[in-house]
Amino acid sequence: MLVVINAASVYKLQKRKKSKGTEANEEAKSKPPQEALENDKVLFIQGLKREDLERMIEDFRSMYELADFCRYQILPNSFSQKFVLYFPYDLDFETLCYLVNYLHYPMGFSIQPEVRAWTTVKAEGKWLKPELIGRRLMLYIPQDDKDYTRVHVTSEDGISYAINIASHFSNLKSNSGFEPYQKPIALSAAMEN
Repeated sequence: MLVVINAASVYKLQKRKKSKGTEANEEAKSKPPQEALENDKVLFIQGLKREDLERMIEDFRSMYELADFCRYQILPNSFSQKFVLYFPYDLDFETLCYLVNYLHYPMGFSIQPEVRAWTTVKAEGKWLKPELIGRRLMLYIPQDDKDYTRVHVTSEDGISYAINIASHFSNLKSNSGFEPYQKPIALSAAMEN
């Protein structure tokens, strides 16, 4: 079932990519940024080896045809089986949601790592609720998740909702059942060690 759901997500992202652009937009997409773009996206993942993480990200980039647009760096001080990634060339919110889901449910691996991502929401993307613009968010997949298509989001001030990445539907929820917002402690801790 997991492969079918991921395949559906890949199809929808490919369809979204093809329907988006004019020629000028497509030309801009074909050229990756040359300089780093200021952003605060960070991803923490634990429970796997570095080579597995690198292979998962390469598989994701290949599957979504994002080779030049999903450039990432692993902090050199990352712990054993705990890694902090950041995206010096930025990453749109929708792709970040797909990445969190993919890394939690990687195809071809028998592991299920814990994944958390943080970002400040900009005015971008159809999944974003207006009340979240400008807020810091934590994205995650609950450990007891059985849906395989949802990414959960909690803002630093307690707004929580779930995004169904297969149907592109977001649903505002009460705070019950959602994890409270955690500051990205892993980033500062990894940089200190």
